[in-house]
Amino acid sequence: MPTLVRLLSALIVIAAIIVASMALLVLYVEPKQHPVSQTVPLRTLGQGEEPAPGAPRP
Repeated sequence: MPTLVRLLSALIVIAAIIVASMALLVLYVEPKQHPVSQTVPLRTLGQGEEPAPGAPRP
């Protein structure tokens, strides 16, 4: 029984440390926001030039 109590105590302490570190990250770390732009070829949207007859479509 003492071994089980020791194991559960250790697991509880480890879980508390993990939860506390997650809470500190949420409170003190601000994400950097920046605009993202990416060019998408018209061909992937199906609006570009048609493939040659008989060619497989992507």
